[in-house]
Amino acid sequence: MDTKITLDLLLCAFVFVFVLLPRFNKWPETEVGRFQGTPKDYIHHRLYCLYCAIYLTTFAAFTFSLSRVENINVLISEFSVGQSLEASIGAIHRILGEQSYSFFLLIVLGCLTIPQVSAIDQRWRGTLLLLARVPKDAVNLKRQLQESCRLSDFNNGRMDTVVENVSQLGQGRFWQQIVASEDVHGEKLLCRLLLKALYVASLNRTLDMGYQDLKDLDAHQSRLLEIAAVLPKLDTHPDSIPVHEYKKDIDERFSALLEQLAKNTVKAYPERDKRYTVLQQYGFYLDYVDEKKVGLVMPVLISAGSLLASCTLTIMVALLLFDTLGVSRRSGHWFELQRIFNWAFGGWISYSIAVAFGLFFNESMRRKLGQKSLALYFLAFVFATLGSCIFFILTRESFSPPHVWLAISFGLVSVVAIKSRDRDYLERQSVIKKALQLSLWYGLASAILQLMVHVEFRGLENTTLTNMIAFFLFGMVRGGMVAFVVAYIFMEYERLGSYDARRKFPRIPFRKKIDGDIGGNTTEVFVKDLSEQGALLRVAANVSVSEGESVALKFSFADIPGKIIAVKSHLARVKFTAEEPQIHQLQSFINKRVAVS
Repeated sequence: MDTKITLDLLLCAFVFVFVLLPRFNKWPETEVGRFQGTPKDYIHHRLYCLYCAIYLTTFAAFTFSLSRVENINVLISEFSVGQSLEASIGAIHRILGEQSYSFFLLIVLGCLTIPQVSAIDQRWRGTLLLLARVPKDAVNLKRQLQESCRLSDFNNGRMDTVVENVSQLGQGRFWQQIVASEDVHGEKLLCRLLLKALYVASLNRTLDMGYQDLKDLDAHQSRLLEIAAVLPKLDTHPDSIPVHEYKKDIDERFSALLEQLAKNTVKAYPERDKRYTVLQQYGFYLDYVDEKKVGLVMPVLISAGSLLASCTLTIMVALLLFDTLGVSRRSGHWFELQRIFNWAFGGWISYSIAVAFGLFFNESMRRKLGQKSLALYFLAFVFATLGSCIFFILTRESFSPPHVWLAISFGLVSVVAIKSRDRDYLERQSVIKKALQLSLWYGLASAILQLMVHVEFRGLENTTLTNMIAFFLFGMVRGGMVAFVVAYIFMEYERLGSYDARRKFPRIPFRKKIDGDIGGNTTEVFVKDLSEQGALLRVAANVSVSEGESVALKFSFADIPGKIIAVKSHLARVKFTAEEPQIHQLQSFINKRVAVS
């Protein structure tokens, strides 16, 4: 290997190990003060290495892309301020070569000094650290705990120990009045919030925790007790500066304590039923509803195959029409096997990269942001475009401005992928309507960008109006078809997969045989699951059932009437039409099974 290349790679490795690795092991500014240790202390070693590799890969990708841009060295020299800087750049090129990766890596690191770029880096780093530190189930559980804390006062003796502890600091009568009072507004609201935070801290001590978590818990609890000693003597007018500062401090620590509780509860009780039972015993009112678990594996595989088919089909038809309509070329015909393969394969790879980045950022950043923000769309689009640029750099002899416009066109598909997620449509017509809207929007954007690519490659003086119209329509048709395929597959798969999850009442497994009357005939049925609204039955192969038939199921606790609303093979979904006494008996049975007091 050439000495310059070896030295260049060693310098890059030095920067990665001694600059970027320590940078990843630092909390973003928004998290500073919450933790006693470094991020590495809270994350399993293998997970930490995985997400650290993702972080380092982003810098490697930016560096590689920057180094492959034509005439970048000339551009840097033109913007150099002073002869000394230009001389330094020349010396670096003489030592490490014109395409020095370490030189461009330093440029990327220099961009981090720009506040806007640094903010994006901190958000990206914070997202990766959150993904590695907190499981998805714990994030969802934390949100439910926050809502429960907002509605619950944790009475019935649960707060006695907490009140006793804060009373030892003085003003015991004051804290007794806070707990006994029904007024949760005004000056008592902050005190009630403090007691809730201390109660959650006491619950955390009942769970197995790591050393760093215990240190954080001690720090949070110590600070909350300090505030508890001050609050009774403080002017608790909500607009006063001390109260505002204390409330902000309590809110941040309360959120951190709930995150600890959610994370350690998920770790201690992997089964959701047991987890909910324990938390309900602690006084959290969690709605026991079915989770919507719509996997991404099948829709991703189906969309990948559909993208390849749609890219190949549209390109074959377009090139055939180009030859038929006389769209001019410098030489030869449009419809050639090599061109079809290159365009179809390149488009398929770029579209797949864009969809992958869209799904990744949607599934990761929404867990932190809680909604689809502009940052989510922007980061997904930027990384999808960058991925497409890298593909062109690796597969084309030269990387030029038209490839950038083409990469932007492909990168916009990441926005379509994000827009297609979490729609919760009930009807197929709604799915088709939204897919058509997205295909029209992306088709128009793709058409404009495809026209710009054509003009850049051919030159405005060397093209014709017919050529421009042909490439505009080609971009619209190809982009529209790709967007429709991606949007329809993900939204329709989610619609079908979430039917069983759209339930407002708890559904429990029953798995017992009971007697029942179906259409006036007594038969034995197997009840697979049960809720306050209905049940799923499996009937014998020789028993015929149909929608609309009346049913009476003879449970041990009550006879529950109902009506069959759906039939599939030997499975029948029943909706109960029970009266008041029977409903109470059914509710009592389900509450005992899920341990709801």
